[in-house]
Amino acid sequence: MEQIPVTITVRGEQRLEGEITQMEHTVPGTLETDGETLILRYREPEEAGLGKTDTVLTFRGEEAVLERQGAVSARMPFLVGQRHRFSYRTPVGEMLLEVRTTFLSHNLTRDGGKAMLRYHLTSGGQTVGNHTLKLNVKEREL
Repeated sequence: MEQIPVTITVRGEQRLEGEITQMEHTVPGTLETDGETLILRYREPEEAGLGKTDTVLTFRGEEAVLERQGAVSARMPFLVGQRHRFSYRTPVGEMLLEVRTTFLSHNLTRDGGKAMLRYHLTSGGQTVGNHTLKLNVKEREL
């Protein structure tokens, strides 16, 4: 698959016990597609607080998978209405989390586009947060 240079604007929101935390950053990345699968790759910026971590977000049909490798490691599958358990590794330890996807939509093509995920995270039956992740992808000139 061809790697297309892109600029990715990532907007995240976490809601927990009435408090809202928001972040936004714009990063260079790549987009690959074979028509059925679309893959976004980028390095998390310092301000994201994830250390040196590479993120790969794969969209295939009605499913998305977010994989992180580096200072933080995780593989989070997203499929609306389903729950998935996964391990979240950080420099200070590892947690077992469960993700329940409530919304997934994207119009991404080789020319860019937008994606949005809404999901609920729990650990040991306790809510970790309700999250929204929005991506805006544009082709980047080299």
